[in-house]
Amino acid sequence: MLDLAKRSFRKAVEEDRMQGGSRERLLEAAGETFAEKGFHRASLREICTRAGMNVAMVKYHFGDKMGLYREVLHATFDAAAKARIQRTLVACPRQRLYDFIHDQLLRVRGGRRPPWYNRLMARELASPSPALDELVARGILPVSRELRGIVMDLLGEGATDREITLHSLSVVGQSLHHHHARAIIERLYPDLTYTQRDIAALAEHIVRFSLDALDAARKRITERAHGAQDNVAERGVLHSGRDVAHPSDAG
Repeated sequence: MLDLAKRSFRKAVEEDRMQGGSRERLLEAAGETFAEKGFHRASLREICTRAGMNVAMVKYHFGDKMGLYREVLHATFDAAAKARIQRTLVACPRQRLYDFIHDQLLRVRGGRRPPWYNRLMARELASPSPALDELVARGILPVSRELRGIVMDLLGEGATDREITLHSLSVVGQSLHHHHARAIIERLYPDLTYTQRDIAALAEHIVRFSLDALDAARKRITERAHGAQDNVAERGVLHSGRDVAHPSDAG
């Protein structure tokens, strides 16, 4: 039995060497199957049949079923990492904010993700698997840190960690609403479309709306800092006054 498994594995590896592209075909077939049935109900045999491949190729590329599932979840985030690296080269935080929002809208409404990905993520969020923690750490956390860095630059010095977090969530929530509420939006606003031009205009709208709020918050934070400095200075003057002896105290 063991020899049969080894021969099957060697045959699968040889087929991959001759044909190529097996990893991508497995990811696509697995994404469709996991989205339809969920992780537990989907079988490797069904996935491999859909991909037209040997089950041994799953072990060759991903180790096991959970390894395959993790890579399916990570696929679109790994692709987005290249755009994130390019955005770090832009100095202006306002331009970086537009690039961030525009890229996110293209991923969630612009067709950059496979058709099955949204259904797969809906399943994962409704019933989290052990793969979610790794997805957050490897795919979502770097995106969150990027946005927090942009918001921190726009709020300026003096912004608290909580203020940066809340403003970041408010910014990202605007674009994510067009993703998570798409079925409702389509019914409320049937004329609203998401062509490439529409998405660019929507990104500009979200950025303008966000910058107005961030500029107002920056002003409040600056006034708060100045007020704190004035209070410190005033307390210093009062303290110095108490330390200095009055001439009438002499003699």
